[in-house]
Amino acid sequence: MIGKFLKVSAAAAVLAVAGAANAAWIDGEISFEGGWQPIDAAFNSTTIEDAVGVEFAAPTKVTETPAPTGDYAGTGGTVVSYTNFLFDPFNAAGVTPLWAFVHNGLDYSFDLLSVAVAFQSSRALVLEGQGVASITGYEDTDYFWTFTGQGGTATFSFSATNVPVPEPSVIGLLGLGLIGFAVVGFLRRRGQVEVASAA
Repeated sequence: MIGKFLKVSAAAAVLAVAGAANAAWIDGEISFEGGWQPIDAAFNSTTIEDAVGVEFAAPTKVTETPAPTGDYAGTGGTVVSYTNFLFDPFNAAGVTPLWAFVHNGLDYSFDLLSVAVAFQSSRALVLEGQGVASITGYEDTDYFWTFTGQGGTATFSFSATNVPVPEPSVIGLLGLGLIGFAVVGFLRRRGQVEVASAA
């Protein structure tokens, strides 16, 4: 019975690991810089303190300092396409994509799913929220993001950091291991399993 349980457990572990090997989660951080303009609900220019939206000015680029990290490494200086959006009220469908670019034949993008005003004054606007990052060949990954726009210089920065989410296969393997320990412990107490000694 134990032999059959171990074979089934091993098969399940192999399937879980094989499923996880299809595509990796995106890891790393990326920032952007460029011009922006605060806008009202009709997409007209307004003051920062009265803004309910953001309009981006070309060119917007991936920053070289700080340099992108992880799966974004090497993309510094790449020109990015941005979508203008309203944050008050925010479209429940999100902004798809908020930004996108192509680098070395890979498509990079970010879908904005939530937004909240962290700070807004006559001189600065800070927005925060969550979205989904995509890169060709990778699993879509949840990311936190921050937009900071300041007056005077008419520049902005955007940074994104991945949300640590364990892979389902890792959780499955952990569960199988715990079940295995429980079964062996139960059978040992019933006297059906002998403990091997290293003699």
